Amino acid sequence: SALTNNAVVSDTFICKGVNDGSAAASSIFTGFKPRRVEVFNETDVIKFDYFDGMTAAYAFKLNGTGPTFTEITSVGVTLLDGTEASPATAATGNLRTSGAGFTLGTGILAASKTYWIVATR
Repeated sequence: SALTNNAVVSDTFICKGVNDGSAAASSIFTGFKPRRVEVFNETDVIKFDYFDGMTAAYAFKLNGTGPTFTEITSVGVTLLDGTEASPATAATGNLRTSGAGFTLGTGILAASKTYWIVATR
């Protein structure tokens, strides 16, 4: 995955990402452990939401073309506090190479898709 428009403003991290030909999990290091992560799949009109306190690797999914609202119960979003021994590989273009942030799993990331990602503290 490659990130662009990558910035932290106050307590909000916003970036645009384009997933390359693979659908591997990717870690995004924001410098803080977010309380909410929103992922917008621009290509397929799907929105994912994760809130601190949810089970790791879960996410809510709203499919805009359905529309259907479901919950992902694996390979969704996992928050990182920076103490994890080996989170997923960092997305290309990260402002940081390790630390606090989150991992997006393959329940969210799909090959050759464009994403807008917002994480708030």
